[in-house]
Amino acid sequence: MGNADDRRDFGTASLQAWNIGSEWHRWDPHVHVPGTLFNDGFGGDWDGYLTIIEATTPQVEALGITDYCVLDSYREFRRRQAQGRVPSVRLVFPNIEFRLTVETGKHRPINLHLLFSPVDPHHEQEIERVLAALTFELHGRQYRCSRDDLIQLGQAWDPAQTDERGALVEGAKQFKLNPTELRDLLRKDSWAKENCLVAVSGRTADGTAGLQKDDAFKATRAELESLADIVFSSRPVDRDFWLGKNPSHPIELIEKTYYALKPCLHGSDAHQLEKVLRPDDDRYCWIRSELTFAGLRQTLIEPEARVFIGPQAPPGPSPSEALAELAVADAPWLATPRVPLNPGLVAVIGPKGSGKTALADMIAHGAGAEISDEASFLLKARELLGAGSATLRWASNETQTAQLAEAGSPIQASPAVRYLSQRFVDRLCSSEGLAGALIEEIESVVFEATEPGDRLGATSFDELRQARVDHLSRLRRAELGEIDRMTRAVSEEDAKIKLLPAKQKERAGLAALLETQEREQRALVPKEKRDDAARLASIKKVIAERTKQIEGLKAKVQLLAAFAAEYEQFGRTAASSFSALEKRYSECGLSASDWSQLRPRFAQNAEDLVAPARSRLEAQISAVQSPSATDENKFISWDLARLRAQATELEASVGMAADRAKKLALKAEKLAETRRRLDALDGTLRDLNDAETRRKKAQEDRRDAYGRVFATYVEEEKALAQLYAPLLVRLRSGEADMERLDFFVRRAVNADAWVAEGEDLLDLRRSGPFQGRGSLRAQVEEGLLPVWRSGGADECAGAMQSFLTKHGRDLVSAKRDDTSLEQIGKWLFSTSHVSLEYGVLFDGVDLTRLSPGMRGIVLLMLYLAVDQWDTRPLVVDQPEENLDPQSVYDQLRSYFREAKTRRQVIIVTHNPNLVVNGDADQVIVAHAERTSTAGLPQIHYTSGGLEDPRTREDVCRILEGGERAFLERERRYNLSRDRRL
Repeated sequence: MGNADDRRDFGTASLQAWNIGSEWHRWDPHVHVPGTLFNDGFGGDWDGYLTIIEATTPQVEALGITDYCVLDSYREFRRRQAQGRVPSVRLVFPNIEFRLTVETGKHRPINLHLLFSPVDPHHEQEIERVLAALTFELHGRQYRCSRDDLIQLGQAWDPAQTDERGALVEGAKQFKLNPTELRDLLRKDSWAKENCLVAVSGRTADGTAGLQKDDAFKATRAELESLADIVFSSRPVDRDFWLGKNPSHPIELIEKTYYALKPCLHGSDAHQLEKVLRPDDDRYCWIRSELTFAGLRQTLIEPEARVFIGPQAPPGPSPSEALAELAVADAPWLATPRVPLNPGLVAVIGPKGSGKTALADMIAHGAGAEISDEASFLLKARELLGAGSATLRWASNETQTAQLAEAGSPIQASPAVRYLSQRFVDRLCSSEGLAGALIEEIESVVFEATEPGDRLGATSFDELRQARVDHLSRLRRAELGEIDRMTRAVSEEDAKIKLLPAKQKERAGLAALLETQEREQRALVPKEKRDDAARLASIKKVIAERTKQIEGLKAKVQLLAAFAAEYEQFGRTAASSFSALEKRYSECGLSASDWSQLRPRFAQNAEDLVAPARSRLEAQISAVQSPSATDENKFISWDLARLRAQATELEASVGMAADRAKKLALKAEKLAETRRRLDALDGTLRDLNDAETRRKKAQEDRRDAYGRVFATYVEEEKALAQLYAPLLVRLRSGEADMERLDFFVRRAVNADAWVAEGEDLLDLRRSGPFQGRGSLRAQVEEGLLPVWRSGGADECAGAMQSFLTKHGRDLVSAKRDDTSLEQIGKWLFSTSHVSLEYGVLFDGVDLTRLSPGMRGIVLLMLYLAVDQWDTRPLVVDQPEENLDPQSVYDQLRSYFREAKTRRQVIIVTHNPNLVVNGDADQVIVAHAERTSTAGLPQIHYTSGGLEDPRTREDVCRILEGGERAFLERERRYNLSRDRRL
């Protein structure tokens, strides 16, 4: 029978104070043994039969010993197991097979199986009592399904059967079960109702599928399949059908027609040694439960999650990422120093102060996670922990140990579990913590989901975001600086344009003054001296022109010197800026040669480079001062000194009276000043005449820069979307619940701030489209707001241009007297009211606007469903403080079910729906007893699966609403059985 520690009775795992809960075990619920009544091909070789079971791989741990109408095979197998054979088989239960009065299209009776629980110590007697209530009529006599009556039936049908065995076989062969009679029995007999499960074959040869071609048997088939709890079939198409995954028969139709979804189980149905436990195509039957009949019953409630047909059991977490045991040493306060752990969903329950958080803390601390919550057990009890240590053993048999009193010390860089303490969960779900902490957690999940090769060397989401978007912020700042520069230029050119008429009028006045002064000067010269005076005037004109040329050339020499100095400064600034650029992008992959070619080059000594230009200018000055004399008789070719000497001689030769000469000299001086002013004004007018062209160019450049600012927003939106792409892939996985979460990146536009700034610059009393508060807002909503929110570079630039074309003059007319046009321009092209925001929505609502309860749901969804990339054990301490039980049932149970298939989840909870409807694999119950007022209470733990009656009792006793949760969980099974019976 095996070790006494197994506490088994005839192969049936009995209730224990501690077990690890629901695990995948290989079952064969339909196996015949030597001596089976029909088709016995074993030749009585029990030793060979049992040896095959003992050597089978994968190992079988639960068997449904099958025979027709009687318990003989089950009894014999139990007897031999009691002698020490097949100790690996820890659960044996009887499978009584019948042939029905209904035949398939091949004229073979349909097979039906009654699976009985072996828990009742008197189960054999009860089974025989129940079977005896089933009858078959022959020649007007009723024969019960009992050994004696079956022998009599065999002899009545075939008088040639003289030996008992032959008559029993013949009687069982002739006995046909009436489904209606079975239904009535199960309805009336309370023991049978509680201890019997009905299974039908789904095969075509001897199962209900054999009725599918005959429309006359549709109702009969539906009744048989409604009566059944289990379908014996290994075909994937059958499994999909009974799980409601066939598009033509969804869950609602299956439940309406057959009252419940049904598990598909499969056995070897062997009648000869070579087929024992060897179904075709290695379609082994795996059930996730304790090795009890109650575990088999759980497959009715969880037909998909608890049954699998295939060569191997479904994979769970990697052995290196699943905790197998917590062992605590030197802790006299802990009466359960070794706590085995299930690799699936482990729920820790217990009254307040019973040691639930203590268990979570010890697991988390042992794995190197941070214990920072001052309310945690380890920190509050630090002074009492002494030399206690926690050792974690992983399923891979690796171990790690931590001293309990060291909790709160610096943690490992990468803890082996993800621990969500109660305080941490509360903070993330609170209004204060949401904006930062929860978003940070979401971003950490996104970062973990990013392929290492796409992380750009970053070690966090924030660093990755900076690597992706910081250059766009710099570009945006540069473009905004360009906009400011262009706005100043527009303002300056606009002022010049306004100055042009006045300057043109001023020039006309100067020209007239010059003409008057020349006329007055001529009037002062005597007639006989007018030729000399004319020659003098011509010479002075040449002197003036030469002087002006020299002044212009010397000004260029001065500009050249200024350029050389500024050029050297520009080179130094550019070199420094490029060095910063090279440092910022040093890891971008450019070679040293590439950087060398890209580096801007500036002359080391600009003075040397401009020297030739200075020499040319100085040569031109010399040429103007002393042109080459080509004709001595033409003074225009004389040098400047000679011209000045000639002018002096002519002035003397004119021979005017002193007073007249004084007047003439004064006139000449004023005339020269007027000419200089006129020359300067002509230069100004040339600049003013070009102002309109320059203003248009500055406006175009400003408009283009404005568009480029929004281009950086577009690029940043794309970059952020790429950052969140792993999350989006998960959210678009096709799972309906996943679509409740969504990522958004959008431009946040504070139009009110922009409008308020503009209204401060305008006189809202003036008539026009901007009169009164709110008028500007209306114009903005019509022309600018839509493109600010979603437009690209060209759209935004075009919209602003259209706005200016339509309202430019009105804005100028409406501006306050103390408002400059430059201020209007800076305001118009500002973008401080535009920013990017991104985050996660739940049911279309921003996380910041969710209630604490809904935030808790999002948090758990994050770790249970979205975070597909973190496969470490997830340890959560009481996350449901803000959750109502119905929300857990409606929105979270499916996530717990899915998460536990890929990562171990250990949750401390008071919520029965997390435990029961989350289908916990193991329930650990914490107990604490205070023996004195000092020191720690005595803590101990018990454990079991939900199928364990003691565990169920604990859940109902400890968790408010626990019984209701079980009723909700089993609603389909209970209602369907009542209805179909």
